[in-house]
Amino acid sequence: MTSALAHGLLLAIPLPETPEPEEPKPDEIEIIQEQAMDVARLPQVAVPEEPPPEAATAGNVEPARQQPQTQAPQNRPPESQPSQRPPRPEDLDQQPDPLRQVEEIPEIPSGGEGSDQEPGLQERLETPAAYVADGNPVRSLSVFVGDPTQEWLEKLKDVEPGDDNDPEPKLTISLEFEIEYQLNACEHRLEPPPQQGYLGIALDTEDRVLSEVEVLGTSTYSLLDEQAKKELDNRIDELPAREKNTAYVVSFTVNGSRCS
Repeated sequence: MTSALAHGLLLAIPLPETPEPEEPKPDEIEIIQEQAMDVARLPQVAVPEEPPPEAATAGNVEPARQQPQTQAPQNRPPESQPSQRPPRPEDLDQQPDPLRQVEEIPEIPSGGEGSDQEPGLQERLETPAAYVADGNPVRSLSVFVGDPTQEWLEKLKDVEPGDDNDPEPKLTISLEFEIEYQLNACEHRLEPPPQQGYLGIALDTEDRVLSEVEVLGTSTYSLLDEQAKKELDNRIDELPAREKNTAYVVSFTVNGSRCS
């Protein structure tokens, strides 16, 4: 009860009033002006004036576009190289054998690139520089009936043993044929022009050639003589039939060697 009465007395006692703060008068307000900071002014960049739409339309000139600024590539750290380890025995077994690789190198075919083989007859016939006048032609069959023919007949005696098997000479023209000049005669003129040539061939009763075909009279060009010898191989069946070994004389001319 005593504490309740003391509490009531405290509430009954009036508290002193707190003085309200006085507002400063306008004249008494102190204005403090701080010093302004110095600001650096950046230089102004001149911006190109864009032409008016009418001018751009009249001149058909597009306004220049600003190129985008590319950033410099950043320096990247070097990539770390993988560490090399010594090969293991099982890895060595899987590596290719260098000797086997040498054996598997393809061979260059004969007559191709890198070969020292001379060009064939057809290739030389198509080469203008291969036509060289390197012989003196004969004018008639009677001119070479002497030494060239006798030397050829002496060679034929060694073809087979026995006098009965010696080829019987036929010193008359048994066959005549033509060969074609492989180049354009107007673009590649032959001077001197080729002449009539003569070949000697010996056959047995079955059309087998007993000896190499002999050039008894050149056409002036040895290349054309070779062409005629090859052509004669395809004309053996045109020679007269025979009952024993016989040596024939055939003649050939060059067709298409003169410009028309």
